[in-house]
Amino acid sequence: MNASFIPEPLDFRHSSIPNLDLSGSRTARIDADCLTVSGDVRLAEGFRAEGPVSLMEAAIKGDLSCVRGHFGNQGDQQETTMITGCRDCRGSTLHSYALVLERAKVEGSLFLCGGFTATGGVHLGDTTIGVNLNCTKGEFTVRPHGSNHPGKTTGRRLACEGDVRHHLACAFNGEGMHVKGSLIMNGIEVYGETRLTGALIDGDLDSADGKYHHKGANSIHGDRLRVQGNIFFCDGFKAYGTVRLPRADIGADLSFYNSHLANSLKDSPLLYCEGIRVRGTVYLKNFEAKDGYADISYSSIGGNLDCTDSKYLNRDGWALKANGTDVKGSVFLRSSAGGNFMAEGLVSLRGARLGMDLICTNGQFKSDKPSSVENDSFNALMADNMSIDGKVEMDGKKFAAIGGVCLDDTRIGSYLNCEHGTFKAPPLGENERFAISAGKLQVGGSIYLIKQFKAEGEVMLNDASTGRNLNLSKGTIINEGGFTLRAMQMKVAGSANMDNFVSQGEVRIDHAVIGGSLDCSKGEFINNREKNPGQESLGGDGKRYAFHANGVKIAGCAEFKDGFHADGIVSLQNANIGMHFTWMKIRDQSCAELFLDSARVGVLEDEEGSWPGKDKLQINGFEYQFLKELSPEGLKQRREKWLGLPRDFRTQPFEHLATVLKRSGYEEEAKEVLIEKNRAQRRLPVRWPWAKWLDRRCPPRGGHRQSQGTITWLIRVLFGALVCYGYKPSRAANIGLFFILIGWGLFYAGFSNKVMVSTKDKDKNYIYQTAQVVSLSDDQELKGITSDLGFYSLVYAVDTFLPVVDLQAADYWLPTDHSPNAEYSGWRVELLCLYRWWLIVSGWVISVFYVAALSGVVRR
Repeated sequence: MNASFIPEPLDFRHSSIPNLDLSGSRTARIDADCLTVSGDVRLAEGFRAEGPVSLMEAAIKGDLSCVRGHFGNQGDQQETTMITGCRDCRGSTLHSYALVLERAKVEGSLFLCGGFTATGGVHLGDTTIGVNLNCTKGEFTVRPHGSNHPGKTTGRRLACEGDVRHHLACAFNGEGMHVKGSLIMNGIEVYGETRLTGALIDGDLDSADGKYHHKGANSIHGDRLRVQGNIFFCDGFKAYGTVRLPRADIGADLSFYNSHLANSLKDSPLLYCEGIRVRGTVYLKNFEAKDGYADISYSSIGGNLDCTDSKYLNRDGWALKANGTDVKGSVFLRSSAGGNFMAEGLVSLRGARLGMDLICTNGQFKSDKPSSVENDSFNALMADNMSIDGKVEMDGKKFAAIGGVCLDDTRIGSYLNCEHGTFKAPPLGENERFAISAGKLQVGGSIYLIKQFKAEGEVMLNDASTGRNLNLSKGTIINEGGFTLRAMQMKVAGSANMDNFVSQGEVRIDHAVIGGSLDCSKGEFINNREKNPGQESLGGDGKRYAFHANGVKIAGCAEFKDGFHADGIVSLQNANIGMHFTWMKIRDQSCAELFLDSARVGVLEDEEGSWPGKDKLQINGFEYQFLKELSPEGLKQRREKWLGLPRDFRTQPFEHLATVLKRSGYEEEAKEVLIEKNRAQRRLPVRWPWAKWLDRRCPPRGGHRQSQGTITWLIRVLFGALVCYGYKPSRAANIGLFFILIGWGLFYAGFSNKVMVSTKDKDKNYIYQTAQVVSLSDDQELKGITSDLGFYSLVYAVDTFLPVVDLQAADYWLPTDHSPNAEYSGWRVELLCLYRWWLIVSGWVISVFYVAALSGVVRR
């Protein structure tokens, strides 16, 4: 019956024939349900059927060839649910197809290729094909069904009587079919839905260069599809509609290499593979998804997920969604040397598990406005709660994450490398703009934010940990008015390297633990109030911090040197630094303030030229074991200038410096420091008795500062003048000796001029001169003593000055102008009397301070 014209329908139902060859023939329709053919069936080489060809439940021992066959079903099929029965479906919905092979068995191969066309679609539901199903360059088209678009179907299989509209949308229906070889669909053209729900393919599914058109609906429906080999949707593959492969099981690779997916419905999945199991690698290389996204969430991939040079263009929603996916190998979201990975929309790997690496080298992730999906704070790449056994690479000069990257609670077995990368936070607020959010991140190796790394927004590493180093060398973070780097409670097993690092905002690493050193050499930390004059302090204390590391613990050194520049406060209060704290060669030190209250360091290494300005240093409670600079001039400057830089006076900095100098063997220098401490106390403003009255009427600007009472000030002046605050008691002895020598001369002159006379006993009217006694009456004139026997002016001066020593001279002689032999009188005698009284008072005062100084009572 080759090349025949058969105007009437052919009826082969329940027939049994050896072969059937209608090649080149033309017929109205064929009803061959339950046909048994012991050989081959050929409906090829120009065969044409104007109506449906039905081979339901047919059994064909050989091949079924429809090469270059043309099957059309242009009749008006009503959308009715009424059928005549499962064995007699000529009036059922299934006859809306051009070729029906439902439940048929073909022991050979089925060829729907080489120019094959089916207008009305092909139904291969539950068909068994013994070898291959070849649809290469076949064309499958649904019948025109007006404006009644079926929309998207679900993952269940279609029923005969209840899913009329969805059957009408199927161009290729292979639900539940079993292909014991491969399904070859290279270069296929499908206009409508391709259904492979629950199908089993023992070989490969190859649809390279296939074209699937079903905009606004599903183009390929492969729920629970099982393929023992590979799936190739590659090499020019295009699908205009959703490709569904949820819970599919693929024995080897799934390849979308160099393919293109698009959809007329924006923000809907173009590739939906949730729960898929792929024992090999998923290739999305050179893949493009436009106006939609790819969803491979909660999948299992035995090899890699390779998205090298792919493009996901869905700016306001998801771009790639792989939440909870288990990948035994690596995930590649990178650009090759001549390619470009781009994701306009949110890429989410939340909760995914990777057996190896996450590679995003030179990738571009862009979503610069809040999206409508789960988390509007991170719109570029969400990789939180992940487990990555290998490394993470977000590096390369072309790498950009415009919208932020989230790595919260992620574990990375090796290192995190962001070298040359660009990260930009979405414009969400003033103080919460995350370029990288990595709270509780765990990294087994190092974190590299180096070599032209640039972040516009906050890099947050709170409670993160790294097994080696945190390296920001030559990196830049800009977030004026907010935090640049926030790494509070972070644990760094190695060193934190911030040399040549640029920060425009506040760096805060409070209570971080660093096992190595903190190196900020040549770093630039700027938090300029002039650029944001209305901004409040982030810490709520009215201060602008450039570097805030309160409570940090550093086992090694903390180095701020070699051109380090800070415009703002550098705070290391309560820090614990095991080795050197270096503050040297500071650039423009007048802009910096240094707070070291209650900090502890091993060795303090600094220089005068790098010290902050007046009132810009806080060192109360600051402790250091040793000083690097111990030259006489250096110690003098530290004593006289460095200790005077803090705004408020505290005794601890002086006392601690003295302790360190004593420990180092510099006893005299330690005394000078303690003397300077007392001098600084003495220089505190005096609170005069009328000060309270003035303060009530004219309150001082800036609040009340430290002051001292009038009596306290006077005592401190005396302490300093007489015994140098207890540290130089010899000064009092020298002063006393000086007064004694003056008295010696004055009293000798007085005695020589007959004004020193013996005292009168209170009970007897006697004048004593050594052992000679002269009795006088009350009205007798006092006679002058011309003999100097028994008067020693030096002994008299000493006895007058020393209050606790009685040399029996001061009580027996007095200066007076009543002596008739006195050679002078008047003011000279009065001066001698006044000096005697001065000698007595000063003797008491100087002696008390001297004894107190020797005993250490006033040595503070």
